[in-house]
Amino acid sequence: MMFVPKNNSNSKIKIKKSIFISYIFNIEKKEDINKTIKKYKIKFKNATHVVYGFRIGNKNSFLNGMNDDKEPNLTAGKPTLDAIIHNNLTDTLIITLRYFGGTLLGKGGLIKAYYKSAKEVIKNTSIMEKEELEILSLNLNYNQYNLLLKMKNKLEIEITDSNFSNKINTSIKFKTKNKQKISEFFIKNGLIQEIFKPHKE
Repeated sequence: MMFVPKNNSNSKIKIKKSIFISYIFNIEKKEDINKTIKKYKIKFKNATHVVYGFRIGNKNSFLNGMNDDKEPNLTAGKPTLDAIIHNNLTDTLIITLRYFGGTLLGKGGLIKAYYKSAKEVIKNTSIMEKEELEILSLNLNYNQYNLLLKMKNKLEIEITDSNFSNKINTSIKFKTKNKQKISEFFIKNGLIQEIFKPHKE
């Protein structure tokens, strides 16, 4: 079971005079992550370091990323990402600003500090379960396709990628929690024989 931030939030901690301010975002696309990071680097250009870690996708295909922003290698971005992973979060970006207080923390101290800062902002954020989606590829005749169109709202499905010829190759996207309802409809209307490629998104 994976979770996502329900809202954007922030937190602030102080360790040996250095101030760590973390921001958490619910973001699903890599391009939006890049835009947010760029925005915060400009907005907080006076910060000594602007560190981040992110994870997007689902259990079948995660994309992880991190950056230490001139802190020693793997002492900042990785503990930030680790906090995201340890809390079963996805579609999550955490940016941590560090304002250096004059005392060196050492590699071990930095790892603990960035992990603690990320953990703190997660604790301050409401989270919710990420809804799993599934996709079914279908090969239907026109009567079956029209029936699917008629019932799509009731079944809570999205019809995508339809190609029309003698028969119709199409795909439907739906929430995993509705799978039983959709399966019963398919069996009742003779569509179950047409399913040839189920997979999770």
